[in-house]
Amino acid sequence: MSALPTREYRVFLDIWDVYEVTVQSTSEQQALPKAEALYDAEGLEAFSHVYTGTDGFRSGEAE
Repeated sequence: MSALPTREYRVFLDIWDVYEVTVQSTSEQQALPKAEALYDAEGLEAFSHVYTGTDGFRSGEAE
């Protein structure tokens, strides 16, 4: 009996991170653009890393 033919598969591990920053603002709606501007100016250096998680593995046949 011959071996089954093999195929190539791409396998992905989806990982995500959560960062936070505290900004002074008069409302929550105004806090968001302030945080975005801070991110644009300083990147993640201005934020604290608070959580990491994973959505697990997924795969698909390679093209």
